[in-house]
Amino acid sequence: MLRWIFKSHRGAAAEPSTPGPPRSPGVGVEDPVAAVLQKLDTALQSHRAGRLPEAEAGYSEVLAVDPENIDALHFLGVVAYQRGEHGRAEELISRALSRNTSNAPAYNNLGNALGAQGKLDAAIACYQQALALQPEYADALVNLGAAFRAKGELDKAVQCYQRALSLAPDVPMAHFNLGNVLRDEGRLDEAIPCYRKAISLKPDFPEGHAGLGDSLKSEGRLDEAIACYRKAIALKPDFPEAHFHLGDTLREQDRFTEAFGHYQKALSLKPEYAEARWFLAMSQIPAVYEADADPGRHRAAFSRELEALERWFNTTRIAEGFQAVGVHQPFYLAYQEENNRDLLKRYGNLCTRLMSEWFARQGFAASAAKREPDRVIRIGIVSKNFRNHSVWNAIIRGWFERLDRKRVSLHAFYLGFDQDRETLFAQARASHFTQGGRGLRQWVEAIIGQQLDVLIYPEIGMDPKTVPLASLRLAPVQIATWGHPETTGLPTIDYYLSAKDLEPPGAQENYTEELVTLPHLGCFYKSPQVVAVEPDLGKLGIDPASPLLLCSPGQAGYRPGVSASSLLWRAVQVCASARLDFHGNRPPAGPMPVHLLYAPDPQPLGEAATAARDRVCPESAQA
Repeated sequence: MLRWIFKSHRGAAAEPSTPGPPRSPGVGVEDPVAAVLQKLDTALQSHRAGRLPEAEAGYSEVLAVDPENIDALHFLGVVAYQRGEHGRAEELISRALSRNTSNAPAYNNLGNALGAQGKLDAAIACYQQALALQPEYADALVNLGAAFRAKGELDKAVQCYQRALSLAPDVPMAHFNLGNVLRDEGRLDEAIPCYRKAISLKPDFPEGHAGLGDSLKSEGRLDEAIACYRKAIALKPDFPEAHFHLGDTLREQDRFTEAFGHYQKALSLKPEYAEARWFLAMSQIPAVYEADADPGRHRAAFSRELEALERWFNTTRIAEGFQAVGVHQPFYLAYQEENNRDLLKRYGNLCTRLMSEWFARQGFAASAAKREPDRVIRIGIVSKNFRNHSVWNAIIRGWFERLDRKRVSLHAFYLGFDQDRETLFAQARASHFTQGGRGLRQWVEAIIGQQLDVLIYPEIGMDPKTVPLASLRLAPVQIATWGHPETTGLPTIDYYLSAKDLEPPGAQENYTEELVTLPHLGCFYKSPQVVAVEPDLGKLGIDPASPLLLCSPGQAGYRPGVSASSLLWRAVQVCASARLDFHGNRPPAGPMPVHLLYAPDPQPLGEAATAARDRVCPESAQA
């Protein structure tokens, strides 16, 4: 378990360096050097066995006799690191290295202590020095990859892990960490085999099971993900991250009681777990309600938890708050036919407060290159959907196709990974196009570097990465639009771009931003050419003679107090033999007086709707 403390793969000594053999003392004379070596050896044995108090006492005894003992300083620093005393670990290991600058494992361990304090550049320098001393030091490569991943330099991280695996193909941690980076890059089909390989090498690897669960969850394979998290918890009951992600997966299955139990467990194990505390607040607004549920009760619960969250991020916790922003959002408020302005304003102020504190600590430098004066307006667009997606098709594509390039230049920041014909179209039309796996800091630097006049976020609230970016001031004018049709609540967003045909009278009251309504639908949209087909309804379990009501919105659109739910209810009351086909993986909660068919893939249902459109009963049409 502690191999990485004492040695490295290939080229490293099996034991730490020790003083040379002492000269034989006279008969009856106690050898002080031998006594020190014996104490050090005893301490090392305790350390390898995981008995940290005994190891610490042993190293301290050695230092009491020999204050300059390199190994005792080094390994006492490792004990401090294992106990979470990272500053003390840095001090002790640095003292050891000041006395022996050729100790590669000590540089590796110093890098770990620095990285735990967020000193990533210094940690990287230590890992690189360890590798300069021992080029085939696989553990240092793994740690260097982790540091690059923490900085958002994912390509460099992948190179480190691949190099480590070429040296030591049977190291579970290298496969695990490579899987983490590939997952960050959206390469789930490559990440999943990495986790499975890590688990095959080390079946009792709780982090490996949890990482596999994360990737399966991202693919929508929720039951498989839950099984992975439960396995991780069985192996390591005090694993807060596994409880947290299990809770989130159960929440996605609308198993709220179980989900909240795991959130609470994660917080009991790790009271300063910012992401879990954030999720607990945001999850008060469920995707699906029971038939007799009171949405007002959930809104009140969200308000209370939001107030508690505002207090929780006090001066001692605010530094870690940026990690929570955007991990989960009050997305389903948009499905409630209420004015959410005040609730989301409080949420937006909290996001901005946390991100402003992070930004102030980063030391971002203004762009050194002076922008030449011109009349071209630089417009940046931050989105996960520069691809065939409704946000792209309805909103963004028209900007790339129709805006006058003599007056504006478009700078695209693609947060996603998928590529298709629409991605290539955007790349061809953009003055600047940035895509790929990046951390928060790298995205901020990329945006600032373009010296934009205007920055547009088409769908704040639909992707975790957009919220922390939109909570910062990265351009003089910042705009949101209706990819997610709800106010952002963020004081950093100046305007909300909507359309006259989308907004009722007095709509400004619903927005914290200044509402701008463009004519009609406010976008340039080409209707798709749809070819009607005659599907085999029998294979879908549908009686071709029965009326078919296709329910296109996700299940969140059908809830108490929502007009769509009322219309649906009236339709099935008038035409009780109708069958309802919902897109998505599960139905809305509560009884319905009809049989329900569910299909994860919406395409067959779209074909079915086309084929069955003339068979809808007249009564339901009147409803």
